[in-house]
Amino acid sequence: KKMPSGLSSPPSPLLAASDSADAGAEASSSRAASSSTAKAHGALLVAALIYSGHNILAARCLREGVSPIGFSVLRELASIALLYGWAAALEGPPSLPLRAHRA
Repeated sequence: KKMPSGLSSPPSPLLAASDSADAGAEASSSRAASSSTAKAHGALLVAALIYSGHNILAARCLREGVSPIGFSVLRELASIALLYGWAAALEGPPSLPLRAHRA
């Protein structure tokens, strides 16, 4: 078999297997990176929707005669309820520390 110019020996089958394993790892890494990128873009989209929705809601409430202080209190109460629900869904209901750990 005639070798192409510049090559001194045929490529090793071990190197070829290593190259295909590297290619598989790169593809897997690329999928994981695109997945985390998609999650980041989704989180940014949700944040943008929350902020824009808040501005629309605030404008309507203030136009209808709700006081700014009243709106702020309602906004804080709603966020407490939402964040508590989210935390309870992720971690379960709150519990007090064991008596041995209390001061």
